[in-house]
Amino acid sequence: MVRSCSVCGGEECNRQHTTNAFNISAHAHVYFTVPQSIDEALEEIFNLVLDHHIYYWYKEISVHDQLADEIRYIIRYAAASLGTRLTKVIK
Repeated sequence: MVRSCSVCGGEECNRQHTTNAFNISAHAHVYFTVPQSIDEALEEIFNLVLDHHIYYWYKEISVHDQLADEIRYIIRYAAASLGTRLTKVIK
């Protein structure tokens, strides 16, 4: 997966590859892996949350799934970032 800077478009730009106070890369979620069984369980939880809290009202507004897909991406990013930080703390 090729990542480029959202500011200048360069692939070697360091603006998008900075670290925070915990010394965790801004793209740590890209390399974070979990066992398949955990991934499937998390996916099921995310689907239940989306079904009960997003699709419930969003289906009245639009038939497109772009908002739900973006929310799914944000939740997965947050979970992967949290998992990355927890592994740093545990080590």
